[in-house]
Amino acid sequence: MIKNPAPPAQRKKEEPASFKPPTVARLTKMKRMTRENRANVLFLTLFLGISLPGAVILFKKKLDPAAPAMSMPDPVKRRLPYMFPHPVSTEVSRFVPKLAGEWVSKVNTERGGEPNVLSTRDRLPLLSADRRFQITDLRRVAGAGGATESLVHVVTWDESLPADPARYTVTVQAGQEQVPAAKVEADSYALPPNVRKELIYSGYSKPPTRVTWLTLRFPGDLSARESLTVSITHANASGGSEQASVQIDSNPTS
Repeated sequence: MIKNPAPPAQRKKEEPASFKPPTVARLTKMKRMTRENRANVLFLTLFLGISLPGAVILFKKKLDPAAPAMSMPDPVKRRLPYMFPHPVSTEVSRFVPKLAGEWVSKVNTERGGEPNVLSTRDRLPLLSADRRFQITDLRRVAGAGGATESLVHVVTWDESLPADPARYTVTVQAGQEQVPAAKVEADSYALPPNVRKELIYSGYSKPPTRVTWLTLRFPGDLSARESLTVSITHANASGGSEQASVQIDSNPTS
C-alpha cells in the first residue's frame, strides 16, 4: 500500500529545529588559502616578474634581422669600432662602422665641414690617445672684417663631457708657436638608435647616447702649417681638469 506524502506544512514541522537552508553567502564562501598556497602564488608572481622582461628582450632580438644568430656562441672580436675607449690586444684591429661613419660625415657637413672627415694614412679617424676626441675637419674661412680664421671641428665620444663651451680651454701648437682658440662653440647631439645598435653589435657594448660637437675658431690660417697639435683641456666631475691632444699631420687624408 502506497502512503501519500505528507503535505508541505507537515514536512516543515518534521524538519529538525537546527536545520538552516543554505544561503547564497554560504554557497559562495571560499576556503581560506593555506600557507603553502600563498607561498606558491608569491613564487609564481616573482618568477613571472623576473622572467617576462628577459623573454620580451629575447623576442625582440630574434625579430631583428641584423642581430647575430642566437643558436651560436658570440665569435671572438677581431676588430672593434675606432672610438672604443678601452685598451685591446695588438691582434684586434680598429675599423669605421658604416652607419657611424655616415652619421659623423652627415653632422660634419651640416656644421660646415667636408663630407669626408679627416683621417690618418691608415684611413682611420684622427683621435686623441684616450679616444675621446676626434677631429673631423680643419678649414680656412673668412672671419669678421675679412680676417682669415681657421675652423676645427671636434666630436667627443665621452658622454660625460658637457656641451658647455666654458668648460673647455683649447690651444693649438704649430711649430714653436702656441695659439689659443679665439672661440669655442659646443652642441649636443643624440646618437641615432641604429648607430648605437650597430656599435653594440660591433663589440662596443655601452656606446654613448649623446655626443658633444665642438667648433673651434683660431686666428690665421692653420691649414698651411706642416704639423699641428690640438690640446683640449676640460673640467672633470671632481673639480679638476684633464687634457687630451690630437696630432694633425702635414697631409691628413679627407
